[in-house]
Amino acid sequence: MVYYHYNNGSRSFDAAKSFLEYFMETISTDGYTVYRMFDGEGSKVLHIGCWTHCRRLRVDALTSDRTAMDIIDYIGDMFRNEDMFHTMKLSSEQVKEKRLKLTRPILERIHHKVVMVMQDTKLMANELMRKAVNYTLNQWKSLKNILKDGGRRYLTTSVNKE
Repeated sequence: MVYYHYNNGSRSFDAAKSFLEYFMETISTDGYTVYRMFDGEGSKVLHIGCWTHCRRLRVDALTSDRTAMDIIDYIGDMFRNEDMFHTMKLSSEQVKEKRLKLTRPILERIHHKVVMVMQDTKLMANELMRKAVNYTLNQWKSLKNILKDGGRRYLTTSVNKE
């Protein structure tokens, strides 16, 4: 189920907390700071970050630096895997197993590449690249949480249509 909730036009901490107070499942969100409340140890919610947003920031950075292409390709591999899992009509447990086997190594390559870019002062001088790197590192905990769940499709823009 996809649900967009605005409390009188607000996406504030209080609006999110009151709406999800008794929710004990999985949510997938963008990088809006409020959602970090679900990243704590005591959270009843599994917070999965948005790989589509992560990818889009790299596409934006491509206009000034082709270095972003490696990570875009890796994210594309993850999207293709998700499409394959969906086409194969795998159970939630099977999807989780496939994500651990196929997606985990991709996540490791992405994280390694992002850290390498972060350490390159020339690349980080590019505002769009810096924004993409910072988003990925700031959201890394929730982005890698995709490995903890197999019940939903998270790595596709078509999730908004389902």
